[in-house]
Parts: sequence; C-alpha cells; structure tokens
Amino acid sequence: MTTAPPSTPVEVCNLALDYIGEKPIASIEAPTSTQEETMLRWYDHVRLTVLREYVWNFAQQYATLARSGDGDAQYADAYLLPNDCVRVNTVGSDRYNPITCFDIIDRTIHASEGNSLNIWYNRSVTEVTYMDSLFVNIFALRLALKVAYKFTKKKSVVEMVSGMLAAEESKAASVDGQERPPRRIQHSKYLTARKQGGVLGRDNRYYSFS
Repeated sequence: MTTAPPSTPVEVCNLALDYIGEKPIASIEAPTSTQEETMLRWYDHVRLTVLREYVWNFAQQYATLARSGDGDAQYADAYLLPNDCVRVNTVGSDRYNPITCFDIIDRTIHASEGNSLNIWYNRSVTEVTYMDSLFVNIFALRLALKVAYKFTKKKSVVEMVSGMLAAEESKAASVDGQERPPRRIQHSKYLTARKQGGVLGRDNRYYSFS
C-alpha cells in the first residue's frame, strides 16, 4: 500500500508530529487546540527559514527588475526586490558569472547597472505540492525540532530529531547539488563575508573561491 506525499500545510505538520510521536491535528487554518495553535505559529517561520538556507531548485525564479530610483551613496541605481523573494542567489544576466558590486538594503538592491537588473532568487513557495520531497522532509523535521520539547518534555526526542535533521540536510545538499552541478565562481572576500552574514552559511549549489 502506498500513501500520497504531503500536499497541504496540515499534512506537513502531521509529518512533523509523527517524528516526535504525537497525535495528528485537524487544522492550522482554524486552530482549536494548543497543538494546532503552536504549529500555526511556527509553520510559516520555519518554511521561510528553510527556503533561505539553500538554493533550492524548485524555488528558483528569474526576474528582470526595473530601476526604481537612485541608489545609495555608493551606487547609482536602486531596484525593488519582488514581493515573493526570500533569498537573492545571483545578480546579473549570467547566473554563473554574476556581478559582485551591489548592496541589499530594505528589500532594495543598490547597484550601478542602468535601467534594469537581472536576478535569480528563491521565491516564497507556499504550495506544498510544488515543494521538493527533500525540502518537505527538512521542513517537517525543523517543525518537529521547534515543538519537540514543548510537546514531549523529553530531551532524548529533541536529540533524536536533531540527528535525523542533520542526516536529511546532508542528503539534500548532495542530491540538489547533483541536479545542477556547481560552477567555479570568483568572489571577493568582502562579498563572501557580506553574503554569509545574510544566510546560514550553507549553499548547496555553488562553491566559492576567494
């Protein structure tokens, strides 16, 4: 007998609850219990966090941004990020040879590129059916880790989930990277330091050489 993969937010939540041995819930859209309220509180926060951590293939989006005004003191032009952008991956027409002179301030890219600017970014994917299965596993485990002690009061459960999460993250980095092999990109040490300050230090798509 086979079962369908999770296709709704509550099914992702129930997968998370399975990991910690808790009973399933009925809804997070209209919560009626403490468990449902807790899962609702964490759901979108964890979803966006995991989307920012990796250059997920399923979440990648290309956009050409129109100049929106003057840049800051260092750059001539400003470009507003798309509303669904959760992580900027590369800036410039060639994603494997991106421009490296820009800043991101208050959801605006400051650069000196003229009337338009091309970017590749991770979009905020909300439809569970569009999510990669490896992403869903990590998403559910992250949810489980956030609520494990609150629901079970057992440190052993937290440690177990943490170990499972580490294994799934390693698998995701390997598989997702194989689907789009890494390219060598030269970055300045300044740029690398600045970018790592805005993400969690994991990038399963590109290798950087300073």
